[in-house]
Amino acid sequence: MEQLFIESIALREGVVQLKDLHQERIDRTLRDHALPALQLPDLEVLCPIDCRQGLTKCRIIYGDKIEHISFEKYKQRPLKHIALAALPSDYSYRYKSTNRSVLEGLRRESGADEVILFNSKGHLTDSSYTNLIFLQEGSCYTPSTPLLEGVQRHYLLEKNRIEEREITLQGLNEYDYIGLINAMMPLEEMPLFAVKDLLR
Repeated sequence: MEQLFIESIALREGVVQLKDLHQERIDRTLRDHALPALQLPDLEVLCPIDCRQGLTKCRIIYGDKIEHISFEKYKQRPLKHIALAALPSDYSYRYKSTNRSVLEGLRRESGADEVILFNSKGHLTDSSYTNLIFLQEGSCYTPSTPLLEGVQRHYLLEKNRIEEREITLQGLNEYDYIGLINAMMPLEEMPLFAVKDLLR
């Protein structure tokens, strides 16, 4: 069966956010899988009229061609409890694929609303659907070992608004809060959780 990939893109007031970074990730994914290049269509034209106000999520499923494009008004799902969860030792999610069964399984098994994942070496990576930000005395850090290098993370690093560093289970208590970022949740709007409240 052909492998399919996902690109989730934010539109604010009908305007595509971080378009060039999304295109770069699509280009890299297709190139690494020896698939033909694809150009993002004009999403601002395709976006339905009733999705041109506020925050809208565009979801593109693609492989050797674009299979499906959808738009929906974005509403952040409620997150009350987050927990630590160990990744399988050989697990990789370098490309944003439609096969998310391992990540979704870890979240379900945790009994929490979201999981903070760590690898076999004890390095923090991502949550099941976001990159991570760790706050320490007003500064923002992101793990140097993400499962997926998200576009929001890339943008914030490029703008020197966050700093990449090795973050481990052992050093977790050095931080005050954990934030979750992705294409739909920029730094200013990320949900925050106190490290001391993590379910372990």
